[in-house]
Amino acid sequence: MITFIIGTRPEAIKLAPLVAKIPPYLRSIIYTGQHYDTPLAHDVWADIGGFEFDTVLTIDGQDDAQRCGHLTRGIARALPAYKPRWVVVQGDTTSTLAGALAGRKLGYPVYHVESGCRSGDLLQPEEWNRKAIDHLASGWSYSYPCDGTNLRQENIYGGLYSGDIAIDALLAQGPIEVSCARSGVVATIHRAEILANPKAVKGISDFLRELASNGKKVTLYRHPHTTGIMTDEMLTGVDVREPTTPHAFRVAMASAELVITDSGGATVEAAYLGIPCIVPRQFTEHDNLLGWRRFALGGTSLETLRMAFRNIKYAPQHMPNDLRESWSGKASEKIAKELLK
Repeated sequence: MITFIIGTRPEAIKLAPLVAKIPPYLRSIIYTGQHYDTPLAHDVWADIGGFEFDTVLTIDGQDDAQRCGHLTRGIARALPAYKPRWVVVQGDTTSTLAGALAGRKLGYPVYHVESGCRSGDLLQPEEWNRKAIDHLASGWSYSYPCDGTNLRQENIYGGLYSGDIAIDALLAQGPIEVSCARSGVVATIHRAEILANPKAVKGISDFLRELASNGKKVTLYRHPHTTGIMTDEMLTGVDVREPTTPHAFRVAMASAELVITDSGGATVEAAYLGIPCIVPRQFTEHDNLLGWRRFALGGTSLETLRMAFRNIKYAPQHMPNDLRESWSGKASEKIAKELLK
């Protein structure tokens, strides 16, 4: 039995094509409930495949440490029923860390999809998670050659260069036609380190509002954690919407002239679709995209975001060879083959 741990929207989106390649009688899915909001969880899961959850947990705890402990206990109670040959986790969330801890403590091999991903920013909670999960795991697949280099620098060897499973998820939704007459700006902001920094929240809000005041149609898909922090008053002129399904969001991106996002998954999707993207952060786990003219780190102040907006290049550019290989759309097939050995 191969047991998947899924707790958030990105995990559901990226793992769906891999889950689909494992026969139903050989797989089980534990849903942790980390994203309990309906648009972020259940609607997303229905949109990308609708596989049934075998165990459903509930989230609890006032802070991330308490939530991690609660989820680790819940996953540890559920795992023995499945006797997994692999506990599969993806990415860098609290659910992913809890799944890796529970699997390792119980003696089940842990397989980390999207391993080796590093931003170098130790103020980012996800960075600590990534490092810990990779060292708890005994199987790894990584998306880009630079991620494999990161693993080897941490004395982790033997990972599978699979390519980026996010592209498999994108392609599984069917063809998305990028508009020739793109217009408007699509934005998402959700990272904890940004929302906990009032100056960063103000800088990004001011930039979105400035774009709107200059005649740009700006649409912000506001994560539940963002509500109450990035308020309506701070976003005058911005079209604020609830999170939508993965396919609907991709269609919105494909019609936009610019994407502004702190999401790693949305960053990769925008790059693949050839849509200029500004990431309002100081560091990124996607350094390999920085040499591509459609992608820019913007920081979190109004001034640095303005500069990124002025400098970002809209001209077409050939895809670098390493991205071409990583974006083949065969990651889930390669990982499934390894899991089923």
